[in-house]
Amino acid sequence: MEEKGLRKALTYHSFNKNAVHFQNTATEIFERTNIDTDVLRIDGKMTSSERDGQLEQLKITLRSTILANCRVLTAGFNLPASTLSPSWTRRLRCRTSRRSSAA
Repeated sequence: MEEKGLRKALTYHSFNKNAVHFQNTATEIFERTNIDTDVLRIDGKMTSSERDGQLEQLKITLRSTILANCRVLTAGFNLPASTLSPSWTRRLRCRTSRRSSAA
C-alpha cells in the first residue's frame, strides 16, 4: 500500500468465514514481514456499536489499514442511461418505479 501512496483500502467478501480468513492471513503476513498495516473486519453479525467502532477506527487512524467487509458496505455503480438501449432504459424505469405487492 505504501508503494502506491495508499493508507486505507476495503476488501469485499461474500461470506463471513472468508473475511475472517482474509483478516487472519493478512495480519499474520504483515507481522512476519514487518509491514506496518492493520487489518480490521466488519460484518453483519456484529452489533451496530461494534460496526461503528470499526468504522470510527478506520476513519481516525493514521496507519495504513485494510477493512475486510462482508455484506455490510455494498458497492454500487452509476450506469449512464446513454449506454443502454431505449428498451433497457424503459425496463429499468419500470422495475424501479413499480410498487411492491406488500404496499
